[in-house]
Amino acid sequence: MAAAQEGAPRRDEREGSDGAVTVHVDGGVALVTLRRAHKLNALSREMELLLLDALDSPEVRGSACVVLTGEGRAFSAGADLDDFSGLDADELFADLEGAGRAYETFARMAQPTIAAISGWCLGGGMEMALGADIRIADDTAVFDLPEVRYGVVTSGAAYRLTRLVGPSRAKELLLFRRRISAAEALGMGLVSEVVPASGLLERAKEIGRSVASLPEGAARRAKALVDLVLDAPRDVAVALEQAHYVALSQTAAGRSPRRREG
Repeated sequence: MAAAQEGAPRRDEREGSDGAVTVHVDGGVALVTLRRAHKLNALSREMELLLLDALDSPEVRGSACVVLTGEGRAFSAGADLDDFSGLDADELFADLEGAGRAYETFARMAQPTIAAISGWCLGGGMEMALGADIRIADDTAVFDLPEVRYGVVTSGAAYRLTRLVGPSRAKELLLFRRRISAAEALGMGLVSEVVPASGLLERAKEIGRSVASLPEGAARRAKALVDLVLDAPRDVAVALEQAHYVALSQTAAGRSPRRREG
């Protein structure tokens, strides 16, 4: 009985004055949805706080895979400029260390994460998507990092973008490329695959269920390992990989007959 209750779908909503973030957990997959469709899911300070609260919740922390998406015609159109215009330097730093932690919280989640991207994915919205382990777009998706055109730079995207597409492509996207289509994003390696709009969420949840079916410790360590070896010297990277292998080989899943047969 306990197992059946534990596996039952659960839905929770965090509602603010001008938007909400919904969490729906089913089969070990936490679907987190930005719900501010009338503002193209623009990330106001309130929305960042709602998202941060959702990501820190036991339901999401305890899931095997997190899928982040947006309601309506956008994944997210980026930061809500009305919230941030006029802030001085101290206020901006305080915001980055407060509500702005939502971006790094998503990027640093222990379990694998997926961004399911439909429609506009701009500025801070693209920064959030870059923090996912896997990005899937539908054929309506449009990507853009317009910050330099507004006289500033990104506040976290450059690090991940450069590692994802290389320095030359990253500079191209930051300096002069505008409104990248889903097909172009696929060609650059910004997204893993492009699907019809009607199949986006189902495809994301399908991948999420596949990840959730893996031994949880192995899935989380595989993610952590890839992140760790990116900047590590070769000898250190190999030693880390071997240490993870040995540790997991001592777990129940690692000792299973199925693994020996494989």
